[in-house]
Amino acid sequence: MLAEVAPVQTEPADQQEARAGRLLGENGEPDPERVGETVRTAVAAQLGLSDGDVDTASPLVEIGVDSIMTVGLLRQLEKRTGLPLPPTLLWEYPTVSAVAGRIVELLAAPAEDTVVVS
Repeated sequence: MLAEVAPVQTEPADQQEARAGRLLGENGEPDPERVGETVRTAVAAQLGLSDGDVDTASPLVEIGVDSIMTVGLLRQLEKRTGLPLPPTLLWEYPTVSAVAGRIVELLAAPAEDTVVVS
């Protein structure tokens, strides 16, 4: 049912990598500051606030993100990071700082090894 309301659009892998690349530092590792800014900006946009008005340590539900908003916010974060994010991300990591930290971990994780069956 949600697919009809907010259809998933896929983009080529090179575009996803380019998005994720903007979150990397000069050393090629995820830059926590850039990731945090990206998450804070997405939350601010979802709530109609300026970036400075988002408390990164407060639970998202306390700053006004409701269950319906989480769908839009998750989609925004997927677009901005180039990562497929789990639907439970915003509940398991309830603050901007926690979400940013998890995205840094996901960006730093090596690509899944492919299993070769012979």
